[in-house]
Amino acid sequence: MALRVGQYVADDSSPLLVNFTFDLNLGLLYLTFDDVMNNQMVDATQITFNGISDGSDSDNQYQLTGGTTSSNNGYETVLMLIERDLNEIKKRTGLATNVNDTFISMTAEFISDVAGQPVTPVVTANSRQTANYTSDTTQPMLRQFFFNVNAGTLTLSFSETVNVSSLNSTGLTLQNQQDQASANRVFTLSGGTPSPDTNEVMFDVILTQSDLNVIKTFTDFGTTVSNTFLAITRGAVLDMNGNDLVEIVGTNAMQAASHTPDSTPPVLLNFTLDLNLGRLVLTMSESVSSLSVLPTG
Repeated sequence: MALRVGQYVADDSSPLLVNFTFDLNLGLLYLTFDDVMNNQMVDATQITFNGISDGSDSDNQYQLTGGTTSSNNGYETVLMLIERDLNEIKKRTGLATNVNDTFISMTAEFISDVAGQPVTPVVTANSRQTANYTSDTTQPMLRQFFFNVNAGTLTLSFSETVNVSSLNSTGLTLQNQQDQASANRVFTLSGGTPSPDTNEVMFDVILTQSDLNVIKTFTDFGTTVSNTFLAITRGAVLDMNGNDLVEIVGTNAMQAASHTPDSTPPVLLNFTLDLNLGRLVLTMSESVSSLSVLPTG
């Protein structure tokens, strides 16, 4: 026969965060508590990453906007960060780059134990340092690119935040066929300037005027999506941890996701007239078709 409980004392103590580790490569935050936690009710937006323990460096601070866990109720909660938050953290050069600049704070609304007691807050002014840290070792990949001939820009979109200052534009090659072997137009950039110059997932490469003029001389190259392909060599750009990108070889170049044609009329910059030779030389703002010139115009 079962015995009746003589006295029952409910759990009325708030659980404590014992420690945590952060794996930037996998985007996982491992949190260990001193009580069994209800992992069915987790609000990741209540966690803030800080670059220093007192949270006073606002440039190296980031509050999560999301995150999920598949952990069962228990002493550990494994939080999977969303891609947007990971990229925002990676943008900040003094945040979560090693053990020494990886701290978190959390509010009581982040999680409760199975008895419904909210976690004891970790205040920003006394943030908790990670017990272990795993750096990013994954190579960034170019997901897609856009060619705007009118603006003279290549827009590159990567799988993660990259170090824009590491861009080597001469590692970018445009061609008019996917396979360089069958392409009759292959052009490697001589330069280019990234914009903006901040670390981003996506940024523009502003082509040099001379490169753009060369591309504009062709009617079967860089005029539509179907004849605009891009190859990228190793070393053309690095991620925030110095990982080289995954190369896109010329035998299997990436097709442009979109193409914006040139819609800006050329402008006459200057001219010279040589009466002795009977020659008029016109200097235009961009490449023009000689067949379109009407001397009587």
